[in-house]
Amino acid sequence: MIVFVVDINPKIGAGHFMRCLALAQAAKNQQIDCVFICAENNVQYAEKILQADFLLAGYPSQKTEQQPQQGLGELLAKHLVKSEHNFVFLDGYHYSTDFKQQLQQSCQQLAATLVQIDDNADCPPYLADYIINPSVNLQTVPDYSNWLAMDKVIAGDEFRLLRQEFSEQALVAADGRQGIVITMGGTDPLELTWPVIQACEKPLLQPQRITVVIGQNYPHAEQLKAQINQLPEHINYVYAPENMAALLASAKFVVSAAGSAQFELFSMQTPAILLVVADNQVRNSLVAKQQGWVELLDCRDGLPDDELVCLINNMCNGDWLVKYQRILELQQGLSKPIAKGAENVLIRLLSKVDKSLVEC
Repeated sequence: MIVFVVDINPKIGAGHFMRCLALAQAAKNQQIDCVFICAENNVQYAEKILQADFLLAGYPSQKTEQQPQQGLGELLAKHLVKSEHNFVFLDGYHYSTDFKQQLQQSCQQLAATLVQIDDNADCPPYLADYIINPSVNLQTVPDYSNWLAMDKVIAGDEFRLLRQEFSEQALVAADGRQGIVITMGGTDPLELTWPVIQACEKPLLQPQRITVVIGQNYPHAEQLKAQINQLPEHINYVYAPENMAALLASAKFVVSAAGSAQFELFSMQTPAILLVVADNQVRNSLVAKQQGWVELLDCRDGLPDDELVCLINNMCNGDWLVKYQRILELQQGLSKPIAKGAENVLIRLLSKVDKSLVEC
């Protein structure tokens, strides 16, 4: 049994939730049961993503510190079955030290292995038995040694947490790609989609197909749909696409919020202009920029329109193809395809836990 403790809402976005979903899909393929647990006030957003594919439960989200953790402990006890392989995954930067401590206590009482998903080693304390860092490569793994032995950190290119659709999606050659895709994630917390659409229109001497992805938890979806419907025919939208991988794989390039999306784009061999919208995205976005397959804009304090227009113009004038070729070169150096990252995480984690049980 695997329990995912993770939240999703318009403020914190959908990225943490979606990478837990990737693990849940991989676990389901291995006949491992999963349940998602989030704060009660976030259940409405989680339901839209999970639908009926996985169990979902909410713990009380009152303002007092004790009640949520007590409710969480009861839910863990309810859903964890007697097994050598009970795991609890925690993913998110908003959880307090008290929350983490009580989660650790609950896992110890229930003989469950606690796993924390992290990116930059900048949200201590790390009280888990194992850490998964799906965002770095082997040369840039942060130092977690103050919290646990580094051999209990699972990190690197082969552990990217991508949803099942990305492992199943056929890749598209350069001559089969068309148009531009705009995606600001599942919730677009900085309201960048409309300004990006306007910026994309400016440099296009000849209209190119522009597809705007509207996430199902974006709070102003209906307003954005109405705005797009007033634009020229070559600009359209897709609301809550069933197969995001297919959209990304068929585009010449994508204007995207940074974060986990950059690994989805890389797996689909799709160049991008990444817009950094949160502090935790900076480190890994800079790595992608240095690798030469993306352009990068810091949008934490607003969208630099003129810079974006310039980058879009360069991409449309052939830079996208240069970056596409660079992705092909980079992928040739990988030992394993990154689209299987979630499966690789589970295999590695189970092997480590089995070894530790034998040693005990």
